[in-house]
Amino acid sequence: MKTVTSNQLTSKMLGRAVIDRKRKTESSILIEQRAISLEFKTPLSPALLYNYYISICQVSAYDLTNDVKVGKQLGYSARAVGDVRRKLQTGNWIHFHKFSHKHITYGMWYIGKDVVEAFRLNESPSIEVLKELGIVLDAEYEIAKELEGF
Repeated sequence: MKTVTSNQLTSKMLGRAVIDRKRKTESSILIEQRAISLEFKTPLSPALLYNYYISICQVSAYDLTNDVKVGKQLGYSARAVGDVRRKLQTGNWIHFHKFSHKHITYGMWYIGKDVVEAFRLNESPSIEVLKELGIVLDAEYEIAKELEGF
């Protein structure tokens, strides 16, 4: 095993992504990419970074706020990544929350305007809101409703 891979597996970073899993990725990314590009008047950078976050967010040991690492993977400087990330945060396209407990860093990554706005308005949305946003799938919703009675 490569040293880099071994280091990543023993990382002290744990993240959890909150993202709409019901959407059709093939078409939704193109629609969102166009919307981001129009909003920030740049044809590539915000949409590229946003799509990168979507593609990597399910890797729980990856720190999406590490602009140096993200920049190296995308071929941009850490400053450029940080500037675009802050624009995406200001526009409510993403919201990253990190905290530490017992020397382990945890992260919650909120990705997508609807998701970010729902979590900014309500720190603990109901299971119905989570289902409506696509964060909780139908099967998961049914299980949660069954367990509510316990």
